[in-house]
Amino acid sequence: MPPWNTTVCSHGCSHTAAMTRKKRERTNNWLWRPADALEIPPAGDVVIREPKEGWSRAFYEAVLREYFAVRGAYPRTARLHPSTVLAVAPAESVAPVWWPIYEVRRHYAPARIVLSDDPPQVLKH
Repeated sequence: MPPWNTTVCSHGCSHTAAMTRKKRERTNNWLWRPADALEIPPAGDVVIREPKEGWSRAFYEAVLREYFAVRGAYPRTARLHPSTVLAVAPAESVAPVWWPIYEVRRHYAPARIVLSDDPPQVLKH
């Protein structure tokens, strides 16, 4: 990870700010949490960041169980990148019926999954 962040302001110009080691560690601690340490809010979309170990089916199932424990229902939709689907989806069988419907798009970030109560978006050709 480079020691700086580049941001684009509302005027369209980019700014580079140095990231101190303390700030980087605080950011990494926030991003990399085990599934049972996630804080799932009672409503709204939930953004799951890729764990340090990488995506796995076990991690994804643990997140879905935690989501159910907090909300009493499983998410209806999971928005993710194609490479993320390959990492979390069961290779040898069909996904369980309680898993959310996938919305797979190349422009979604590979390092995150967005779980939502919203119905899947239908693309019109």
